[in-house]
Amino acid sequence: MDEARPDPALAEASDPNTTPERLRTLYSQHGSLRLRQALAQHPNTPADVLFRLFPALPNHVAEHPALPRLLSDTPRLFAQHSQATLFALAADPTLRESALSLLVPGAPLRLLQLVSLRPDLSEPFLITLAQHGVDVDWLLAAPQAGPALWCQAAQVRHSQLPSQNQIFLSREPHVPAPARQILAQHPDAQVQQSLRFREEPPTAQAAWPIRYAGTTAERLRGGPNEDRVLMWPADPVALFLVVDGMSGAAHTGSIAAEALCETVRAALSQVAGPLCAQDFFHRTFCQAFHAIAQAVFHSYDHAELFQRHQRPHWFDTNGAGATTAAVMIQGTRATIAHLGDCRVYLRRDGQLTCLTQDHSLLWLMEQTQQKVPPDLRSQLHRVVARMLGSDAVSASPTLTRIDLRPQDRLLLCSDGVHQLLSSDQLGSLLAADSPQAAVDRIVTATEREIIETMRFIWERMKIIIEPSSAVPAACLLNEQLDVSGKRVGVILSGGNVDVEAMFAALSASWL
Repeated sequence: MDEARPDPALAEASDPNTTPERLRTLYSQHGSLRLRQALAQHPNTPADVLFRLFPALPNHVAEHPALPRLLSDTPRLFAQHSQATLFALAADPTLRESALSLLVPGAPLRLLQLVSLRPDLSEPFLITLAQHGVDVDWLLAAPQAGPALWCQAAQVRHSQLPSQNQIFLSREPHVPAPARQILAQHPDAQVQQSLRFREEPPTAQAAWPIRYAGTTAERLRGGPNEDRVLMWPADPVALFLVVDGMSGAAHTGSIAAEALCETVRAALSQVAGPLCAQDFFHRTFCQAFHAIAQAVFHSYDHAELFQRHQRPHWFDTNGAGATTAAVMIQGTRATIAHLGDCRVYLRRDGQLTCLTQDHSLLWLMEQTQQKVPPDLRSQLHRVVARMLGSDAVSASPTLTRIDLRPQDRLLLCSDGVHQLLSSDQLGSLLAADSPQAAVDRIVTATEREIIETMRFIWERMKIIIEPSSAVPAACLLNEQLDVSGKRVGVILSGGNVDVEAMFAALSASWL
């Protein structure tokens, strides 16, 4: 068999003496991959040809010897491609960091946020993204973030960062001394308080054992469930966590719930001594948000991604979110972290006290000193304003600290419990002989039962209700409660439902 004849065009493209004009002609007349790879590596290839070669051969173009000179002349040269092209490149797992760096100058912030989700970035590249405007708490949640990034974040973005971010930096145990000195100059009192908090000594070792129990509807009844419970009764740190998954599409809430539980579990497995609870909660919650963003990002196909990035809030978690409440116990001290409308209750000396305040729209408006009409307060209180999955800042939980007594009892629960049970009923649960006995008294309904009950009430009674309102009716209809010989009343509420969108999603997933 005769050997393949040599390609004269490829030979020209590989010849170091070929002129720029001839290289431009070869590009326009020939489209073979090998030839274009040769053009991307040729020192005489003109800038306009390199620009057109970049989308197909970004890694080759990034190694071009004349690239530093081209970028000095036109710093934003490669960021001038179409939005769809840029997002396709950012999503390409084969793209090396050297090629990604060509996208950064002049790129929109939403593209840089997408790039920051890549797990293969070095810490210097994260620093570059911070310098170009990517939220520091987003970047610091990345696994590869180290002391250099903390210091850079404090030094470069100190004047631009809101107090929330400064507090985050001040709480983080890995902040190096130079960055901490910068933060010490911040005028915000909360930052200074957070810095002082780290100097407090650990509490004394508790002299009493911890008894605990927990469950979800999934464990009791079977079937799909987006809620999670994490119980970590170890020494020297015990932690208990309840997560209420929230879905914009079928089962996406489980992404957020699972991400938070796994992030917290992984962090706890490395604990060898006392923790600064503020540091722990803030960092793990941000890491969980980062994990949610990565999971959702990798679930998109490119066509969907191109459509989504055109929207004002282009990157969301596809409705994957979660509210949560957690309690960390070290010695005699308990630190409570909550986000959304999950709650923590304390029963002490026969009295029940709610230790958390729901992050509702009402709460948010009161925080910003907005006037709320009295007739709207109840409705606004039911709208969740903060959750894990909405944005990086909202992933920061509210923290409360109490000193425990030997007979104290704590209850962590989602709205599926506290919206359906009165304070007296919750107190009665906590008065049980043991935590497991209290858990066993809780009656649950599966997601399918709730949906079927909603449909039943909508169709038969012509009353529009929301899922949480259907829970007690679902328990009754499915004979989870013995009400024989009793007159029972069920309160039905919640008309703020997009009927068409809701049943389209539910029908595709469940019915």
